[in-house]
Amino acid sequence: MDRFEAMSVLLAVVDAGSVSAGTRRLNAPLATVSRKMADLEKHLGVRLVVRTRRGLALTEEGRAFVAASRRILEELDAAERQASGDYGALRGGMHVTAPIAFGERHLLPIALEFLKEQPDVNLRLTLTDRQLSLTDEHVDVALRIGHLPDSAIIATRVGAVRRVIWASPDYLARRGVPHQPEDLARMMA
Repeated sequence: MDRFEAMSVLLAVVDAGSVSAGTRRLNAPLATVSRKMADLEKHLGVRLVVRTRRGLALTEEGRAFVAASRRILEELDAAERQASGDYGALRGGMHVTAPIAFGERHLLPIALEFLKEQPDVNLRLTLTDRQLSLTDEHVDVALRIGHLPDSAIIATRVGAVRRVIWASPDYLARRGVPHQPEDLARMMA
């Protein structure tokens, strides 16, 4: 068994969230990926993942092995780059999440241009309006609009949003002009 390959397969499956999604990411047959994961678990003598209705979950041993595998494969990649003299090209993976509308309008064009310039980077872009668990979903960067729900997250303000309410002159003539946010509730009743 090629342990580096087995670690890569495991990470692809874990990052994708399920064995079937991992096979698509690896462009490999489901039977091959399942066998490699089973061989790795047999070699280690522990269960690494448990299949659930929502995909899969890591066991305690699986979490530790996945973290170690990431470190090992990153160090191996760095050693190979150093040995080959390749210091300039960016490589590796990056998972970014953003709200859907913002991501489609602003982030996607930037991401596509970035990938043209850096084809060796595996960029995973998750556009969702729900708050993801950055650690559970293996998110490297999250772009969010609004207040942080968790004060333990390190945040950097990159911009400001100006909120504007528009109304037709006819509507304002009938309902009045709001002067405070509370006036909007009265106008909508």
